[in-house]
Amino acid sequence: MNTPIKRLFICATSVIALASCGGGNDVASGGAGTGVTAASAVAAGGPNGGSANNTTSNSAASTSVTSTKAAMDRVGFPNKLSSVYFDMTAPGDMSSLPAAIGSNGMKNYNMVNFGAFFATDVNSSGSISQTYLGYMKAIMALESPGTLNFYSVGGGTSCSNGDPRPSCNGKTFFTADGNTFAAAAIQQVKAYNASLSGVGKIDGIDLELENGHCSSFILDAAKAIKAAGLLVSIAPQVVGGNLSWGTGPNGAPGVVSNNTVFPPAVGPQGQVWYSSGGGTATSSSGTWPPTYQGGCRTYTYASGGAPGAPTNNEYSPAISAGAVDIIQAQLYNQYGYLLDNANPANLGALGTWAGIFSTLKNASCVNAPFPNSSCIPVTSSSGQSVKVLLGQPVNFYAGSGAEMNCAACSPAITSPSQYSQVLQSLTNDIGNYLSNIDGMMMWQASSDWLSWAQGGESSPGQTAKAFAKYLGIAN
Repeated sequence: MNTPIKRLFICATSVIALASCGGGNDVASGGAGTGVTAASAVAAGGPNGGSANNTTSNSAASTSVTSTKAAMDRVGFPNKLSSVYFDMTAPGDMSSLPAAIGSNGMKNYNMVNFGAFFATDVNSSGSISQTYLGYMKAIMALESPGTLNFYSVGGGTSCSNGDPRPSCNGKTFFTADGNTFAAAAIQQVKAYNASLSGVGKIDGIDLELENGHCSSFILDAAKAIKAAGLLVSIAPQVVGGNLSWGTGPNGAPGVVSNNTVFPPAVGPQGQVWYSSGGGTATSSSGTWPPTYQGGCRTYTYASGGAPGAPTNNEYSPAISAGAVDIIQAQLYNQYGYLLDNANPANLGALGTWAGIFSTLKNASCVNAPFPNSSCIPVTSSSGQSVKVLLGQPVNFYAGSGAEMNCAACSPAITSPSQYSQVLQSLTNDIGNYLSNIDGMMMWQASSDWLSWAQGGESSPGQTAKAFAKYLGIAN
């Protein structure tokens, strides 16, 4: 998670994909002097970066906001989730954050992701990091009761085992088997929880797999994690079948319209893809599709795209199987697709996204065969209500994309001086579409509480406080 960003949906003959990134892969962990060491961020315009875009919001939902904690839903989750990423691979940030946030600041979150974003952070022995343990203890000591905690693994540069790309040297997982990988991560969570006794506990594992991982690996890992009694979160990126450098399938424009009515037999299944990110293919000639080069056993991609940005749907089998409890969709790191004939990161786009995911989550939705699967079960296999969180960078310092730092938007949003304008748009959409929003995901804590001035904020934690207020969880 170090600099820019990605995310999306498409209609009729178009195709769109969501990729992984819990808060991550392409968002900035900070900047010079912040101690950022994670490699999950990517430059805008590259495989893990891109320009952002927008649309106009449609039908308004409930605008009521309370000042008390949101009610719990029927299976135990808070009705609205306010999620944040802590990048534990950035020691300078993590050492300073507890004092900067304090217990009052932590009241703005009811879900925390502890990022272990080096490929070697999940190891064959299942051993844990004492440094990471110290970070967890410091943050958990400040949390409000009932806060959900996730151990987030993967990141933007962790590669599949056996991936031959030069950029993957020293950055590959220790195994290509999802069950073996999950067993090691589960062993780590148990060890962390034993040492966290009396302070807090890790409730689940966030699969933040952004660099081209396979459906079989993700499905096996997610099912194993759930079987161990832990919650499963994923962080898809939205990447599109209709990119600025080409058209969608059959030459159709890649447009998703809030006003589109999908016949029950059609869905919107097959129109939105949940992608594990780029990097499973390369193309030296500039042709598409490029030659497969990664470690995937089930490599798939959508029509349309460009070298270095394959659009796949590798998270779909895990979602369809009910093995996912929380989807933290990164609405940043755009790839040039259109939403309502406009940039999907323009001011007002958040409301459109809320409507899209509300439509996709349907108890009667029957998914098409993989890879054309888009619908989201209302509950997971354990009966847990599935939540879809809309992910945003907290300010201009956190990265580029979404409605923050979007040079391709109309109007262009390029200066931290525009932060207040963007925040107003985002909170308006949260309020107007609250009934369609399960929660917000924020990338990431250090930018909001340590680098707030550089990002355009007028005070520390301004984004977290605003989101929490409009979600109805702030005190």
